[in-house]
Amino acid sequence: MGVNRRKKFIYNSFSSIIKQFVGLFSTLILPRLMLVTYGSDINGLVSSIVQFLSLISIFDAGMGVVIEASLYKPLSQKDSHGISRVLTSGKKFYNKIVVILFFYVLAISILYPNFAKENFSFLFCFTLVWAISVNSFGQYYFGVLNGVLLSADQRGYVFNWIYTFATIANTIASIILIEIGASVHIVKFVSSLVFLMRPLLLALYVKKNYKVNWNEKYNSEPIKQKWNGFAQHIATIVVGNTDIVVLTVFASLKDVSVYSIYMLVVNGLKELINSSMGGVKSLFGDMIAKKEYEKLQSFFKVVELTIHCFVMFIYTVAAILIVPFVRVYTRGINDANYINVVFGFLICLAYATYCLRFPYNTLIMSAGHFRETQSSAIIEALINIVVSILLVWKFGLIGVAVGTLVAMLYRMLYLFVYSNKKILHVNNFLSIKLLIFDLMFFIISILVMKETSLIICQSYIEWVLLSIKSVALLCPVMVILVLLFFRSELRLLYYYKKGKLG
Repeated sequence: MGVNRRKKFIYNSFSSIIKQFVGLFSTLILPRLMLVTYGSDINGLVSSIVQFLSLISIFDAGMGVVIEASLYKPLSQKDSHGISRVLTSGKKFYNKIVVILFFYVLAISILYPNFAKENFSFLFCFTLVWAISVNSFGQYYFGVLNGVLLSADQRGYVFNWIYTFATIANTIASIILIEIGASVHIVKFVSSLVFLMRPLLLALYVKKNYKVNWNEKYNSEPIKQKWNGFAQHIATIVVGNTDIVVLTVFASLKDVSVYSIYMLVVNGLKELINSSMGGVKSLFGDMIAKKEYEKLQSFFKVVELTIHCFVMFIYTVAAILIVPFVRVYTRGINDANYINVVFGFLICLAYATYCLRFPYNTLIMSAGHFRETQSSAIIEALINIVVSILLVWKFGLIGVAVGTLVAMLYRMLYLFVYSNKKILHVNNFLSIKLLIFDLMFFIISILVMKETSLIICQSYIEWVLLSIKSVALLCPVMVILVLLFFRSELRLLYYYKKGKLG
């Protein structure tokens, strides 16, 4: 790995981890204040609206990865016209998204009050939807393509620092507003205005540091597989939002609120792990664009091993400690039952499975294999919808967790087989060995710590002490299994740390 490329990878990874730590800290503070100040029904209402809006507000992660894959080659060749052609095509797409977003938000604001089964007026729900959605318009009009360009050019650290600053500002503003008794509408509206800083600052940075012609002419479409990536991401959005949509329609807002509290932990850890991949996608793309396949194979082994160990340790500890944490977090809140050991266990296992696919999915996106893997994304979404709806009637939260687990397990297995066969051109031996290691570590850890989830902590200090004990007991299990399974891979990781890889 070149020195400059290695530095950018370190900058991107470090800034991404900081961004996620700040985001995790914010998501732990604000929902607790929302629960105490406004109650479980309002918290469930806000969580539900955010999820409905996110069906369109994260389009940038779908179309964005396709655009980013199309930028690797012109960036590696320093082809300014090629870069401008890709961004001009992307701009035309996102201008249409802004229009679609307006009508989507209008539809949600009119139709959603019919799904809110608690005593909220039409006007209350209507105005809350619009207060939450303000940021999305600025994001699509100013921010998406600038962020994609920086990520493809291995400058994602710029976006990460801007995002971190905006998150800190939003957390402070929201705390002040909640403490002085502002309405939930004011809190969410001000939050949207604060987050408008992100796209505006990104636009200024790109204008200063890049020469982009946003009206570049082109004869043939510069973004290949545009609609395949779009369709695949729609399926991904469905998987990520099925649970709350199903609970909103077939259960109650209290169930949504319970689900959202567990997801604070589960989703926060997912984003933290994803942040460790912060510099990997553009690095994969750069290696593929330059046809450095031997370096790619070696570097991928390091990434694959690291992610599997990291994911399994983090989520196994989370599965053991999530219920004691929720007990402390929701202490004094009695308008809903937040204690559900089986649900906590299943949702952690489901999202561990989701995170295990990060290396494979990142490699596939970097290679631009959207059309080839589209069917698996659609099947995953269908599995999640069907299983969740069938089971939610009888099992509630547990039913949707099972649906999520089954769907994510299918997609993870598909992606690791595809990436090994079609991109890396290696056998599945290491990946299979990693899955056996994952299962063994999870089972042994649960047996060692089987009584921990039932412990009732009275304070955060007690929970932290319990966490330290759990980590201390499980670290030796992880080390012993890694030494037994991956001695040769550890040597490769050592060479990478020394800068000798490839």
